[in-house]
Amino acid sequence: MLLLCGATANSLKAQTESTSHVFPVIADGRFSDGSSFRSTFMISNSSSTLSANCTLRLRGMTADLVEANGRQIAATSTYSFVLNGNQWGITRTGGTQNFAAGYASLSCSAPVTAHVLYSFYAASGVKLGEATVFSSLRGSILQLLTDQREGSMLGVAITNDSDSPVTYLVAAGDINGQSVGTNSLTIPARSTLLKFVSELVPAAGSNYIGQFLIGSNSGSVYAIGLRFTGGVFTTIPATVRAP
Repeated sequence: MLLLCGATANSLKAQTESTSHVFPVIADGRFSDGSSFRSTFMISNSSSTLSANCTLRLRGMTADLVEANGRQIAATSTYSFVLNGNQWGITRTGGTQNFAAGYASLSCSAPVTAHVLYSFYAASGVKLGEATVFSSLRGSILQLLTDQREGSMLGVAITNDSDSPVTYLVAAGDINGQSVGTNSLTIPARSTLLKFVSELVPAAGSNYIGQFLIGSNSGSVYAIGLRFTGGVFTTIPATVRAP
């Protein structure tokens, strides 16, 4: 990972600073039509005195990694590095394998800020869209606001970052607070489920507007929304709801 000293620690402080981060979906590689995804990890140590010994783990997939200095790391699921005081690193997936998706966890010995940039490319290599997210908030109930007008579809990545299967309840509500539908699903240990809202709750289909809730009584919830409108792609971060 390329390490550079730069701005002061105070200028890099963020509310997402933590020793532990979970990104509910990581996408890398090419589809059959030639379009592709890459995921770029951007990580900063905002302390001027503490070194952060970090390990990034890709769960459910492997990927080639390319550091900002050009050094390449062949297909791996575990990547360890050190960020000294005020240092940062940028590392992205290679984007050349057959499409693979999973999730990523980042653990460090000192607090760091971290976010992931998703990049979507046409078969020609032209970039069609990008979106950046911080790591997912953790809660017993998470909420995603959903607007599926104008042909939009919201995908949801729900991650179980534990050593045991976890059962989740998902629920869709309309703009009047009335239930549209619910569903129950179990996600195996250390894995992520990626589906469209309309697959999880069929009644929440075209033109659906409302809130989508994801909850569990037996484990923490990590989630992110991935919104597609034709070839346009963006992300919808989840918010924590009170039980």
